[in-house]
Amino acid sequence: MNSSNLGRNAVLIVIAIILFVAALSILLQPDAPSVVRFFLTCILCWFLYKGRNWARWVFAILVVLAVVLVMFAVITIPMPPIGYVILGALISVYGGTLVALFHPKLGAPYFIKDAT
Repeated sequence: MNSSNLGRNAVLIVIAIILFVAALSILLQPDAPSVVRFFLTCILCWFLYKGRNWARWVFAILVVLAVVLVMFAVITIPMPPIGYVILGALISVYGGTLVALFHPKLGAPYFIKDAT
């Protein structure tokens, strides 16, 4: 399998994971902000699929912010043990998507370098 197909497959798996997590958040808390976030996530995923490098960096920034907020929630909000497990799994999933998008042999070759 050449690097282009490998990169495309890695990006498609990342997009599926991102959309699954976003859809799950709508099912758990069906309110207007969740729906708006889902549609914005779909738009970002479309640009990831198109290979836009800026979309990869926007996604990375949003994931880092999400991880920081989750870590803050773990520290400040008391929750049952299953809550910690779920948040830990979420951090692992987001970290895995970042590795897949930025790894030099997985997702990175798929993205178009933007002209500066």
